[in-house]
Amino acid sequence: MTSILENNRNYLVAATINSMLMKNGHKFCTVKLSNGESVRLQINETKLIGALVHFFETAVYAAYPNDQAESEIRSHYQNCLNTNKDRLTSVGVEFMSGLIENVAEEAFASSGDK
Repeated sequence: MTSILENNRNYLVAATINSMLMKNGHKFCTVKLSNGESVRLQINETKLIGALVHFFETAVYAAYPNDQAESEIRSHYQNCLNTNKDRLTSVGVEFMSGLIENVAEEAFASSGDK
């Protein structure tokens, strides 16, 4: 059985992918790195879920006790989605854009192409 947190995470990922498909017709996005270079990323559900856990949830769990951390994460994910949980709010767009930028920065840094 999946938890409310997992459900909210999955809704957030689905809404993000859906938004990309409606806007661009594909799951690619262009990200401008801190060094000014632009890179094109292919986004999928697995990558976004991994990024949410790695960049966001891990940091929240490190900052709060488990119960409070889970509540904070759930609340944030809910704030990122509309009431039907099928579209991103402005908070969600900003959050997911930042997350994708973090993924791109980390991938670029680990590739050694500084």
